[in-house]
Amino acid sequence: FVEYQIPSDLLSYDGPEDSTAQAKVAVVRKYVDGMMNMIDESKAKELEEADMKLAFKMAEEEKLSQDYSDFFCAAMPPPPPAPAAMACPPPMAMACQAAPPPPPPPPPPPKRR
Repeated sequence: FVEYQIPSDLLSYDGPEDSTAQAKVAVVRKYVDGMMNMIDESKAKELEEADMKLAFKMAEEEKLSQDYSDFFCAAMPPPPPAPAAMACPPPMAMACQAAPPPPPPPPPPPKRR
């Protein structure tokens, strides 16, 4: 109980002196069980709070990530139409568009006999 810094007077017998040794031990065991239950409840509460903090932090990071994505892609006005001489779209528009599919493979050469 040094680990939890529990004063020894909270775990000592404080009843009548003429009680039997078994009765004194039973009372002290009851005190110890009460302290152990309190420690277990405290640990469970701390773990629950830590889990809640982690879940909140993860949700907050996800929201920030989504906000940045929205800001850079969906929230921006569309780029102006490209002049005919311009071969490539603006770089920011390319970042928000999916890449075109790759060209199909060439057909196999005909078999010779």
